[in-house]
Amino acid sequence: MRVTGLLTVMALGALALTLSACESTESESARLGREGAKLIAGAGTLGTGGANPDVRVGQVALVQGSGRTAAAVRLTNTGAGAQLDVPVLIDVRSPQGASVYRNDIQGLEPSLQQMALLPAHASGWWVDDQVLASGTPSSVSVRVGAAKLGAVRAVGAGAARVAGAGVPQVQVSGVTLGSQELVGPYVDASVVNRSGVPQHNMPVFAVALRGARVVAAGRALVGSLAASGAASRASLRLYLVGSPAGARIELTPAPAA
Repeated sequence: MRVTGLLTVMALGALALTLSACESTESESARLGREGAKLIAGAGTLGTGGANPDVRVGQVALVQGSGRTAAAVRLTNTGAGAQLDVPVLIDVRSPQGASVYRNDIQGLEPSLQQMALLPAHASGWWVDDQVLASGTPSSVSVRVGAAKLGAVRAVGAGAARVAGAGVPQVQVSGVTLGSQELVGPYVDASVVNRSGVPQHNMPVFAVALRGARVVAAGRALVGSLAASGAASRASLRLYLVGSPAGARIELTPAPAA
């Protein structure tokens, strides 16, 4: 295997239903479904904030494994400035064309809806590992919006600056692939922050490629990386959706500026 480069898990708790004699299981399920739909509708949705002329969508893939689904998108910044907080909204559809999952609901973890950093003239992977589809996932379309903080141009050999914040340099090394019977495949790696910008809950996206085909994908959050010193390095374990055996792994850290 050739390798190039904390999974936020949405826990679905078991709900115990006590049914009265006059209320059937079917009617209770229907009631809960209506209430869930109202909650989702009340949360509101996000928009892309306009078109992004510099960020191109490349390869798009859905991967499945152990009852889970993940969507992976390769993004390329063709512009001369780094792109910050780029909205990435997906629409997963069934074989019949019905929408079964969208990630535009207000309140999701930010890395499930945006790419925090995409450097100038660079490509990277973004992954949504929480595709909780209401039907059978078959295809996915992607909309990429305008960077919320605009483009940032590099300044000399140091970090670029925007609104007083530096664009950080984070590197991933020592990547190994493993698997556990109960939790499935995972990637272990070391993450180091080589800039003066501390990181909190920094996302790292991963894909496993067999040839040009995405066969597994995942996402993890690094809790804390200091700007310098020993605390600027952390170990990472990232769980994958899919079957990465024999594939090469590509990881994309997405630090915040």
